[in-house]
Amino acid sequence: MLFRRYNKTLFTATVNARFTGILDGAVVPMTQYANLAHTVPLDYALWHRRFGHLNLQDIKSIFKQQLVLGAKLNSDTLPDPICEPCLVDKQTRANVPKSVNSRHSGLLELIHSDLYGPLPVQTRTDAFAAFKVFKALAENQLNARIKALHDDKGGEYMSKEWEELCTTSGIKRMHTLRAEPHQNGVAERANRTIKEAITTMLNEAGLPPSFWWDAVSTFTHIHNRSPISTLQNSTPYEL
Repeated sequence: MLFRRYNKTLFTATVNARFTGILDGAVVPMTQYANLAHTVPLDYALWHRRFGHLNLQDIKSIFKQQLVLGAKLNSDTLPDPICEPCLVDKQTRANVPKSVNSRHSGLLELIHSDLYGPLPVQTRTDAFAAFKVFKALAENQLNARIKALHDDKGGEYMSKEWEELCTTSGIKRMHTLRAEPHQNGVAERANRTIKEAITTMLNEAGLPPSFWWDAVSTFTHIHNRSPISTLQNSTPYEL
């Protein structure tokens, strides 16, 4: 039996005694192929982008001190000192006065808190529930207790439930004076770091603001595994 189209034989079949047609031929084993379309060297420029546009000094520390398991570098070529997304999204105002408070060295001795959005919390009042979750997790995992809480005295922090929780838990309250945001500089700087990284990542990737929360989740994961000045030879995640 012939199967033809446009006067060309496509395939043939043999009809047996039971009038069943069996295609002539054999099954050709499939071989798996993978076509390499594009490769990118594992250099400082790539890791700069992967770590949310982290500065070069900290990127070098990651590899020199082997802070991140599995991170590989196959080129020591330094990146272009001019990163356009960084220039666009990391412009800052003049420095503000440094806090006169001494730095706390113990875990959970002082928690700096400030709201910056958009965030998963639906309303500002949800900050209290989020803090209780953080408090339970941090104190249990670190085997320590929160000693003090510094906030900007926003309305979301001044409710009766906040006061009751801090009083019963022995947490000292500290508030920023009006028009003096640098007094809560740790939280303000953290918000700025997150905002700059997110806008830089979205800008470079050409993604709309609707991906903001995905970028927040990604960056906080990266940031907790990146070097910081207050820790030597380790990252916050290792605490």
